[in-house]
Amino acid sequence: VLLGDMNAWRRCYATRRLDAELASAPTHHAWPASFPAIRPVLPLDRIYARGARLHQIQAVDTPAARLASDHLPVVATLRVHFLPFAYGAFAPAEV
Repeated sequence: VLLGDMNAWRRCYATRRLDAELASAPTHHAWPASFPAIRPVLPLDRIYARGARLHQIQAVDTPAARLASDHLPVVATLRVHFLPFAYGAFAPAEV
């Protein structure tokens, strides 16, 4: 799982590679506006994952969060699917 301020408004080489190599959130989830924190209008933060699916995502918009950074924190719930290993198989789990 890779998450953070990806400045995803750009379709640069790095963003295209991340989209190609790691699955981003399914299209039925709208990315929450997280920038600028004082009045969020742009959804620049992203979550990329392999072996996990985005279940829920939201920006935390509180007075403390707006003061802490220029981006609001983004909180997500992922459903992680563990792959079988040589020592046994693991069932899907929710994190």
